[in-house]
Amino acid sequence: MKKKILIAILLLAVVSTCLIACTKDDGENNEADRAYVSLDINPAVELITDGENTVTNVRGENEDGQVLLYNEAGIVGEKLDVAVKRIIELSVDYGYLNEDNKAVSVLVAAQDSANIASIQSTVDASVTATASAKGITVTIDHEGAFSLLRRLREAKAEYPDSTAVQNLSAQKFKLVLSVSETCGISIDAAAELNDKDLIEMLKNASDNIEEFATDAYVRAKASASAAYDKAVELAVCGVYSEYCYDRLITEPLTAYYGLVYQMYSAGATGLGYIANIADYAADTFEYSLDEATAAHAAAIFGLDSYEPLKNADGEVTLASIENYADIRFKNSEAGQELERMKSELASALGEAEAEVKAEIYKLTDEHRELLEQACVSAKLVADGVEGMISALLDDDIEEQLRSCVADMRAILAELNEVVANGELSVEGLKNYVDRLETKSEEYRVKLENELSAEEVAELNEKKAKVSEKLTAEKEKMEAAIAEAENTARAHLAALKEARKKGAEA
Repeated sequence: MKKKILIAILLLAVVSTCLIACTKDDGENNEADRAYVSLDINPAVELITDGENTVTNVRGENEDGQVLLYNEAGIVGEKLDVAVKRIIELSVDYGYLNEDNKAVSVLVAAQDSANIASIQSTVDASVTATASAKGITVTIDHEGAFSLLRRLREAKAEYPDSTAVQNLSAQKFKLVLSVSETCGISIDAAAELNDKDLIEMLKNASDNIEEFATDAYVRAKASASAAYDKAVELAVCGVYSEYCYDRLITEPLTAYYGLVYQMYSAGATGLGYIANIADYAADTFEYSLDEATAAHAAAIFGLDSYEPLKNADGEVTLASIENYADIRFKNSEAGQELERMKSELASALGEAEAEVKAEIYKLTDEHRELLEQACVSAKLVADGVEGMISALLDDDIEEQLRSCVADMRAILAELNEVVANGELSVEGLKNYVDRLETKSEEYRVKLENELSAEEVAELNEKKAKVSEKLTAEKEKMEAAIAEAENTARAHLAALKEARKKGAEA
């Protein structure tokens, strides 16, 4: 399982796509009894079926899952047993399912819980029969892989006051975790939802996820979209500024609200862009661990080196260690030694995860330079707003405007001090963005309440026209996304070819 595989989906353009997808009504088969099936062989694959037991969606949950499914047919649109048969055949053909890894984890959730046993039986039978035809006698478990159970324990520790989280089974948690990572809602919020809603959200979100959507592609797409959205938002701020400047004398209250909105919005946009860019680059589970941590993990497994723990890129990460552990543990006989190893590894990974998060969420020197530039730009906007105060004829409004400018300057001064002391993290920066966005939204609402319906329509038309003129920025975004897609496709194709050759050797 990846770290919030489409974490970036949450943010800016990707955010919009996912959140809309997660709430839309697709108008088809909504009353049917959908089901969710997770097959974890490493690769990890999830399927969603409709009320006719036909697969509507399939997705690789980790990179091996994406490699397995890339450019493959015979899954979506097929009956569940046929789709599972195809997945198992591919897993054998590409060397994932073999005599050293012949345990398959099957977890099922359904809108109608009465269907779970039947669906599970169908999947189990297809897995067993297909593997047997390929010469492999598999074992099937319904308890969940080591990595999943570790994260379930972490979730329960993180949300001790959430009854819904505390009552999660491995099966329900698997679905909750997938929805949380894909649709960008918290674990505790997802845990409160029933299986029907969770599966529907995941189905709708999955409709918008490309088969080549590697972590690198998602980050690149999100970054490109963020840059474009920043350009649009700043252009829109300029529209508000011009619109309100024209009304400084005739409609001072309208001008006041608009200028304050524009000031806070510009600041939030500039700082938010940096926060999002830093966040996109943060991938806890794919972060390369240091040699000491890798060696510690290898020692727990009794390995002479950490070479077996490396991923396809030759790095040891939390994800690569978990992938190794999932295969090793589910193919080992139960006993005290196995439980000791699991406990020791879970503790080591928990410590490593905390250290990685603390490291990757620090703002780099590059981010600090961007922050300084953003603060300077925000200060210039505040200076510009302050320069317009003399045109106001209402003393009360002038006083309020000066107070807002002073507030903006105080926020920027506070931010600059924290940056200078090296104490600012990505989460800390987001807090400043949230403060500015809250202020921005407050004054946008006040502004539009002062306008007639015709004036709001006029303003929206101006905003739309400005956005349409950002052709160069849009083309740049589309080019960056296209390049990221080509890179992702080439990456998956190369890994798939390497797996095929390895299996045939």
